[in-house]
Amino acid sequence: MLSHLPERPHSLGQVPADLMGRLVRSPDLFVMQTEFSAYVLLRLWLYLRFHPGFDGNPQDAVLTSHRYFQVGGGRVRRLLYRRQ
Repeated sequence: MLSHLPERPHSLGQVPADLMGRLVRSPDLFVMQTEFSAYVLLRLWLYLRFHPGFDGNPQDAVLTSHRYFQVGGGRVRRLLYRRQ
């Protein structure tokens, strides 16, 4: 997943939340590089779920998602914790 979906931001953003949740919780999840790679993928996925109209290249998507959560992370955390 890490090698295919980041190069196709539109496809990554279409992965349903329930499927992503099952993948991340799976005891069979295997991370080849580092756990940080999985974090970057999940951050990108979440950004694309919040911004389904994003139409940039893969590198822009990763950078934009990083900036979004770096600047607006407090707001996002409040939204996520409010749902629990």
